Amino acid sequence: MIPGHALASLRDALAAHGITTTGMALTRLSGTLYPGHGPAIRYHHGLYWWPARRPHRARPLYAIHDASDPPGAARRIARQAQLSTSPEDSPAWTSHPTR
Repeated sequence: MIPGHALASLRDALAAHGITTTGMALTRLSGTLYPGHGPAIRYHHGLYWWPARRPHRARPLYAIHDASDPPGAARRIARQAQLSTSPEDSPAWTSHPTR
């Protein structure tokens, strides 16, 4: 699959979930899609990949999804975006009442 087609398909699928993109960078074999909010989504050799959560120590954790399923990747990205904006991830949130 051509990187431009793969990322354009993902961009359209993300738009259906209300996630806007600000740009795309392409090379002959890979590409990067830049959402309006959140980490960049990369494509290389038939796979989408993006940071799944905050890096733990020196090793970042990535989610990988087959590029033949842009709607499935968009669902995963939208779910992750929803979780990262939930009150539980807010620094002001505490698990118990404070006095």
